[in-house]
Amino acid sequence: MEDSVYRKRDAETLPEVAAVLDHLEEGIIILDADHRIVFRSRKCELQFGLSGTASTLAEIAPTEHLADWQRAVDLALIEGTFCTAVPGVGDGFLRLHINAQTDGKIVVSVRA
Repeated sequence: MEDSVYRKRDAETLPEVAAVLDHLEEGIIILDADHRIVFRSRKCELQFGLSGTASTLAEIAPTEHLADWQRAVDLALIEGTFCTAVPGVGDGFLRLHINAQTDGKIVVSVRA
């Protein structure tokens, strides 16, 4: 029962939180414990070229660099937080700051 209360509360606050996250300097990706995307700010697609229709980490990371992204998430799960640079779409690199949350969610901040 308690879990459903939290899910209802999260669903009610998500639009307000999404509006705030869309205005941040960095892109934000929130993954669940199975690495499915539960939230992605618009900046991820508009500024960093990451797929706006992807539903998993495997679909959002550039295919040739998926192992780098996955390794970074795995290290964050072990350490609690992890920062690294990974190749992005095109020639540039993206800085990832990844935090593993106690509720199983994984928050990824993406910067150029």
